[in-house]
Amino acid sequence: MIKTLITSVIIASSVSSFAMAETYTVYAEVTSVTVANSVITEYHLTPVCTNVQVPITETRRQGGGSGDALAGMIIGGLIGKGATGNDRGAAVGAVIGGMVGAEGNSYQVVTGYRSERQCHDEYKSVQVNVPDGYLIEYNWNGLTGTVTSNTRYHIGDDIMINITMN
Repeated sequence: MIKTLITSVIIASSVSSFAMAETYTVYAEVTSVTVANSVITEYHLTPVCTNVQVPITETRRQGGGSGDALAGMIIGGLIGKGATGNDRGAAVGAVIGGMVGAEGNSYQVVTGYRSERQCHDEYKSVQVNVPDGYLIEYNWNGLTGTVTSNTRYHIGDDIMINITMN
């Protein structure tokens, strides 16, 4: 019975000590300030240039002699006469056919190469440290602690902290 009574008194006294915890707002001295950084990725537009070989071309014609012009005139005249049924249509067809026959076929030939600088823009990613607050160390009555703050303090400043005592 005596053991039970002693245990009950010990339990009751420990419960009452938790119920009597109080929080105080006090000022502590700042002992250290460190910038807290976050790493972010930024994208910068950067020109990228290279030298490339560009072909030099020349237009050449094949055919288109007087025989081709004459054949074009005859065929154009026949088509013009058949389409319109009169001599004026034949004349217009002959002129157009002669021009087409004289022109011949043209084609491109690569005659050489030249060096040309060509540029384009690319986005390059860059890792950047940006301030994300301050890590503040403080001392109050021989007790030390840390807190993160957006306010910049200096060593020796007073900072308001909450202390809970049992």
